[in-house]
Amino acid sequence: IVLIIGIISTIISNKLQIPNILLLLLAGILIGNLKIQSGPLIQFPELFLTVIAVVTLAIIVFDASSSFKLREFTELSSKAFKLSVVFLMLNSIFLTIIAMKIFHIKNIFLALIFSTMMSGTSPSAVITMLGNIKSRLAPLLKIESIVNTPLIVLLPFILIDFLQTFSTQSFFSQFIDQIGPLLQQFVSGIGAGIVMGIVISKVKPKEYSETLTPLAIITAALATYILAENLGGNGVLAVTTMGLFFGNIHVAHKVQI
Repeated sequence: IVLIIGIISTIISNKLQIPNILLLLLAGILIGNLKIQSGPLIQFPELFLTVIAVVTLAIIVFDASSSFKLREFTELSSKAFKLSVVFLMLNSIFLTIIAMKIFHIKNIFLALIFSTMMSGTSPSAVITMLGNIKSRLAPLLKIESIVNTPLIVLLPFILIDFLQTFSTQSFFSQFIDQIGPLLQQFVSGIGAGIVMGIVISKVKPKEYSETLTPLAIITAALATYILAENLGGNGVLAVTTMGLFFGNIHVAHKVQI
């Protein structure tokens, strides 16, 4: 039933020429609020949903990043990083003030946590919505959604640490202490992606298999994500790096894969 609703949502969104993810979100909200005997009508185990989400995220990010040429990505990534920082700064100032007014929050750190989390954009959502749009802005927004992920993932935790142990005397030292984890997100993520990219380029099978070759690539994308996360890096950044590596080496039947 859930799959049929998803297919119907996709057909309607194509007819109306609106983003598919919008109708899917609305359908999910509707299904989630259906009750039977004071309990949810449809319920999935949390672990199952988490696994599906990670698999989907890894595949979508890999698919998007593998279509970029390295020079194009390098040119756009600096602009995307600037865009992320500017948007984060504007949100941190204006959205923090608005949140404090609307929700009557007296602690500025709590409002900052909210505003920084709202600065993030989901790579899977952005890439899916902008997948078929032919615009010079679309590639920039895709890369921006990938670049801002490590910042948005880590910043709320930094603010929570400040909130728990804040003092004016130790503010600067606490800020310095958080630079390490932030750098680790980037370094470990990019490093894991490069390592897995080299492994793929060296061990890729000479014969193309219609079933096994794409499966091997999916497995490699997942392994890259898991490796980076376990090293304290960012999985999305790792898969992006591996996708760039894969997209810029010679592989037989690359389009089919």
